[in-house]
Amino acid sequence: MSRSVERAVGILRQWAESDYPSGVVDMTVFDLIDTQWGFGIHDQGALTLVWADITDRPADNWSVQISSGLAIDVPDLVGPVQWANAANRQVVVGKYFCALAYEQKMSAAVYETSLPTLYFDLLFDGPHGPGTFQRLGGWLRALQRNNVVAAAEGAREVIGSYGGRRFGPTEADLIALFTVASA
Repeated sequence: MSRSVERAVGILRQWAESDYPSGVVDMTVFDLIDTQWGFGIHDQGALTLVWADITDRPADNWSVQISSGLAIDVPDLVGPVQWANAANRQVVVGKYFCALAYEQKMSAAVYETSLPTLYFDLLFDGPHGPGTFQRLGGWLRALQRNNVVAAAEGAREVIGSYGGRRFGPTEADLIALFTVASA
């Protein structure tokens, strides 16, 4: 099972390295956990985490999450949630959400797309052999790019309206994004 997840994250990383040659960021904490894989993409001042976690998951029920951090340390709890709700009315794929830290009176805004097992099963081992669903590969690559673009555009809007800061191209901010996205 882990081989198929590694393969899925691997192809997404290959595409990211091609699309954002200087923007791929390693997340070495995943090297310590044999049930999680992932990496970051930093582009246009925004950070995206591509990751999969199969801990306690059935062999045929995993997904790759593409979580794009728009803003962190936003000193507003209501505005970003309202922004995310309005933005969700405009998207066809993916979703915006906010994580709230009530005690700190801070929030973080994220855009996320989930890619289920089936997409990769079809991409790698379609009913007529590998390569049957090449268009699916193009679509998956476009979804990854979409997340990166949504992060950059959304960051400008959220930070411009409500404050906070962008997620930086560091492993520390990748871990912060992972914490927000996996909560």
